[in-house]
Amino acid sequence: MLPACAQDDGASAEGAARAALALVYPRPGLPAVVCAGASLVLRVRLPAALTPPPGVQQERALLGWQAQLRRSLPVFGGAAGATRAHQYTLPVVNVRPDAAASLVYRVAVAVPAYAAPGAYDLSLHTVFGELVLPRSVVVLSEEQPVRLARLPSQLTAAALPQLASLPVDVWLADAVPAVAPAQPVLVSGVAPVALRIGAGLAVSSVACSAPASFAQELALVLAGERRTRMGFDDLPASSAQQLGIGEAATPQDAPVLVQRPGSEPASLQLTNLQSHTTGELSLLLPVGHSLRVVGAQLRSFPAVDVSIRHPDQVVVHVLLPPAASAQLDLLELPTGARPQLEVQRTTTAASTLLRVVGAPAGSRVAFDLGFARTAWVQAPLRTSFLAPGVHPIAALLLGPQAEATALHAELWVEPRRPPTCAVGVIGQSRTNAGLCLLFAAGLLLKRRGALPFGNRLRWARGCSGARSGAFVKRDAPRRVPRAAGIAP
Repeated sequence: MLPACAQDDGASAEGAARAALALVYPRPGLPAVVCAGASLVLRVRLPAALTPPPGVQQERALLGWQAQLRRSLPVFGGAAGATRAHQYTLPVVNVRPDAAASLVYRVAVAVPAYAAPGAYDLSLHTVFGELVLPRSVVVLSEEQPVRLARLPSQLTAAALPQLASLPVDVWLADAVPAVAPAQPVLVSGVAPVALRIGAGLAVSSVACSAPASFAQELALVLAGERRTRMGFDDLPASSAQQLGIGEAATPQDAPVLVQRPGSEPASLQLTNLQSHTTGELSLLLPVGHSLRVVGAQLRSFPAVDVSIRHPDQVVVHVLLPPAASAQLDLLELPTGARPQLEVQRTTTAASTLLRVVGAPAGSRVAFDLGFARTAWVQAPLRTSFLAPGVHPIAALLLGPQAEATALHAELWVEPRRPPTCAVGVIGQSRTNAGLCLLFAAGLLLKRRGALPFGNRLRWARGCSGARSGAFVKRDAPRRVPRAAGIAP
């Protein structure tokens, strides 16, 4: 929840109208945390209103909008200290003006379901220019809770590489630190804001210029969502002592993953010096190789958009237990049978099964289904498509040792037509078949003259309930003498 007083930064309405292009959320001291596969709603202030307004011509209003998440990671087997960037494209699915300010817009972007966890730089392309904010978005995987920790009060630049291996998603601080760690920092005094964290609602202590309206919004959220109000000091955050570091973090007392070259050229040894804290490390692995890990847990994710036909790297996330060592060896992929993506022709809105044939046990598959739809599954994917036509399906198979295989196929989706009285579809529905037989029997009886109400049938209705257009001619009335006492 970001009230108008937090969006204007204390400026007047005239000053906000003349403000340049800027990100209101996230921003320095106020990062965004989102689960992979969810929508992230950004708030951006534009120098002028959008024309045409969003919602009236939504497709035209979204032209020129795009977001990206990017970060740099070390490459396994590369030179010491060398890093390489990887990124995900976030399609903009909705743009709406914010209720609090006319020039502040809510921009909803779709985060891929297969995005690797970690902190990213946000790049937003708008019709007025590009905005870049480093270390502003944290992606969580598989609905894991956000891990908060108190930032040491005295932090030196020499301790930053060691702090990067801690199991922390967001640091908490009372002021903007002089040196920024690898993870984003949430500053309690950055703005009047309320954050949904778990089952609670954390409200900052910063005063708002419109306290009555902000209090009303808080009451609605607390009552409607049944949340518990708390302050930033009450957040479930780990202290520096719980992480094994002191208030003045130094390289000597920080938990660190020591990296040493292994016995072979393409190997790496990791050691966790801390006895009660898990160490984490993310690396980029070239496609065409696998990674053998002994003594640690390995998870792999796509490093780029799955729609890219020939990806060249994947992200490997290594979890090292406390006071443990691990060995990582880079292996060449053996030649053999290649897994295949199996798709079958389907109809609109019908349940469709997408599966990979020949995948190793324990593999996961990342899917890109188009229209900002992604999936990250371990079993065959069951989904549906609403638009008829040819749908390109892109997938990336990741094995248990981070071996990657790019798969592509085309799925033909036929439009689902309502059933008719054609002979070929009589057996598809018992109800439709019964109506067709009843209609045919009625025509036969009418021709033989055994249907007393046959001359009153004017329209023959089809099995789908709509008029088929077959007009049944009414029999000519017979003239009967009036003396018989029968009305015509």
